[in-house]
Amino acid sequence: MKKQIVLGLIIFVSALIGFVAGMYFDKSGDKATSGVEIKNLKSKDVKERQEYVDSALESYEKKVSDFIRLASEEVEPLPINDLRYPWRDSKHLAILHLGDVRGSAAVQVLLDNLEYRNARDRGGSYLDVGGWYPAGEALAKIGMPAVKPVIDKLSTYSGDSKGSEICCWILTKVLGAELAGQRVNIEIRRIRDETAKQNLKAALKYLENTKEEGMY
Repeated sequence: MKKQIVLGLIIFVSALIGFVAGMYFDKSGDKATSGVEIKNLKSKDVKERQEYVDSALESYEKKVSDFIRLASEEVEPLPINDLRYPWRDSKHLAILHLGDVRGSAAVQVLLDNLEYRNARDRGGSYLDVGGWYPAGEALAKIGMPAVKPVIDKLSTYSGDSKGSEICCWILTKVLGAELAGQRVNIEIRRIRDETAKQNLKAALKYLENTKEEGMY
């Protein structure tokens, strides 16, 4: 009797999983989870394919624009003793998503919010600043388009500041510590502002003591 009940439950769960999966993908495979039909991309008509690509790009740009707006807003993070869910606020989530979609248009907004953090977020360890500062993580994911702006930002921070640490963290994630040091050294030789030069020299010492390789 128990075996029959267990078997019945297995059959029920399997059927439920199949039903749910069917809600997300049709049998032809031409419909994604968002419900957006992609069959036009397979069309033999060049015009139809191009129209679909243009529409998809427009949708992507609109999404990035919306998340940039959210990332730019001033919000009050949930206090550390607030037990409500979600722990992350809309600004934090928007910043993280800009990294997920590699939104290079958002680089300046992310730099403007480089030291923003939600007090409730505990996504990373004490040694991994990307888990604490979402803009740093997003810029690292954006990658090469963010490198020069991050170095420019780095030149504005003193060597012992949190901003300098985050910038160095981003550069090591994108380039690896050795190549990041080389890029900073090039900038040191190029710029004339003495304060910016000293800031970069301090960052260079930090990078020279870092063994971390690039990740993104």
